[in-house]
Amino acid sequence: IGLITMHMLRRELACHRAAAGDCQFEIDDLDAFIDDFIDLELSRFGLWVWHGYGEGFDINSAAAFIFWTTFVDVLSDRLTDEQLAMVSLPMSVGIDNYLRLYRERHWHIFNGNNWTNTLSRTALHWALTYWHEDERAARVADIAIKTMWLHRDFYLSDGVYVEGTNYVSFNSTNLQIIDRMVWTTFGVHLESVRWPYLEKTGEWLIEQMLPDGRKVDFADAWPKGGFGSIEPLTLMFATEMVGGDPVEIDPCLARRFFINYVFEGGLENPWYVPSIMATRDWHAVVAACGEDAGAAPEVKIWPEGGYGLVRSRQAG
Repeated sequence: IGLITMHMLRRELACHRAAAGDCQFEIDDLDAFIDDFIDLELSRFGLWVWHGYGEGFDINSAAAFIFWTTFVDVLSDRLTDEQLAMVSLPMSVGIDNYLRLYRERHWHIFNGNNWTNTLSRTALHWALTYWHEDERAARVADIAIKTMWLHRDFYLSDGVYVEGTNYVSFNSTNLQIIDRMVWTTFGVHLESVRWPYLEKTGEWLIEQMLPDGRKVDFADAWPKGGFGSIEPLTLMFATEMVGGDPVEIDPCLARRFFINYVFEGGLENPWYVPSIMATRDWHAVVAACGEDAGAAPEVKIWPEGGYGLVRSRQAG
């Protein structure tokens, strides 16, 4: 809720700065709300968890860093020096630990799997927020982007993600957000990612839905029900999202995604929703499916990733 609130505040503050005249809230009401929001969030600052594995910076650092770097980015001109120092201190300590972990080549960073992505995203949030205020920022950003190469081979040419169906959505969310941060800040896309492979990963992930509405649980995965994020869909537009030609996806794949999509996962937080979701008439895309052959038995094989399935019918 806090991140969603800060998105609204950022939008409304920009609206008033531009004197657009059609802002949602009056400036006096907005100022009063911001004061209350700052007081509320700082009152529970001590409840945040900054790490959890004994090294001072890890996968559990992400939530706190993402929230409080956004807080500083949106509201720093409303904070006192003392408030800003209080918020910045645990993040500064965490970044010292991140740099130490890099020097030590610690597995937190160098194992290449979902930890690497998460730590890179966390560190990059900090680096871009404190770019002009902290001399470590450029070094941290360089490490965060450079170590993404360690994750490159987790996406295979046939679309399989080697950690399984659960971690792929989590990690591809990180990839897309990191790339958007790098693109909007530095004007380049991540070269460490084989973007055409990710398009095949989107197709592969949709194919992993079994007739009972649960995903295939090979590798480090569980037979979870439905798609709880939009990544299976957005992955199929990976090359378009990094500046490639418009992608035309199979409308029946889109239909199969939406049939098994649950709880609006991935759409609830406006910071994370990629623009691709607003560039298509999804009702029209799905309607173009016509007669889906989903009732027919089928055999699917992904030879490089070692996946295969025999399915009596499509879920839904």
